[in-house]
Amino acid sequence: MNATDQMERIDKRRLRAMVLTSQIMQIVGKHVPYDRERDILRDISYALQEAMKKVGAEIVSDFDRQQYGLPPRGPDGWTMEEIMELEKRRFEIMYATRPPMIVASSPLPGEMTAQEMRTARAVAKGIESAIVALSRKAST
Repeated sequence: MNATDQMERIDKRRLRAMVLTSQIMQIVGKHVPYDRERDILRDISYALQEAMKKVGAEIVSDFDRQQYGLPPRGPDGWTMEEIMELEKRRFEIMYATRPPMIVASSPLPGEMTAQEMRTARAVAKGIESAIVALSRKAST
């Protein structure tokens, strides 16, 4: 590519960064007095524009999507195809077979749990030691 071709080529990334920076600076400018902070606002504008140009940030409007032949987005920002794909993934996850879970069985009615067994043994041991103590006292 020679120099004239390169000069005629439009730098779209730069133009898009300029548009986005302009929109941001209009909002910022309403909250900062422009006459006093002109240099600061200009520096902010240049820094934002260069950062956006570097990362390729841009806004794709509904008009741009239509020109590119892309489907329109709904009110939530997703196209119908994107929503369908997301729902498909959710259903796949929801209906995927999961490994079996081993759950400790609960005791049948009338059976004691392990905690109840420990408590019953402790109570029985306490009663037994009380009986032994009483019998010793009675024999003396």
